[in-house]
Amino acid sequence: MLLGVDQRKGDPGRSDTIIAMTLNPKTNTMQMVSIPRDTRTAIIGHGTTDKINSAYAYGGTKKMALDTVSHFLYNVPFDYYIRINMEGMKDLVDAVGGVTVTNDISWHDEGTIKKVITTKKEKLTWIPAQRRWAISGCATSIRAATLAGTNANGTLSWR
Repeated sequence: MLLGVDQRKGDPGRSDTIIAMTLNPKTNTMQMVSIPRDTRTAIIGHGTTDKINSAYAYGGTKKMALDTVSHFLYNVPFDYYIRINMEGMKDLVDAVGGVTVTNDISWHDEGTIKKVITTKKEKLTWIPAQRRWAISGCATSIRAATLAGTNANGTLSWR
């Protein structure tokens, strides 16, 4: 099972990404099923029905999240799990040398880097060695701080 956890200081967090995954080394196949975080189900070990992502908040990965997701999937067992938060995701991206996203459509993101607006002609790239984002065609060095940059296609802003 793969869990993407949204955690904040003083809050145990919730597993906002839940993916059941099987690997079959004999056939070299993998299957993945994403479970929507707002799916209502019995929270095993808590005695309530709630959103499936709250199982992590109530009892962590080993105590409730694994049991709840397994029960929801008609007792599919999970031998292993991977849990990652946004800091871990940044480290993972750094470890593989960065990620480039080429957009076919415009998009808007208010996640970790707060606000990103790009257009079809731009690329957003995380540069691990410099710990910054770069956008093709934009000379602004994008860091975790609050700033705004512009390019020929419009305004890019981080707040």
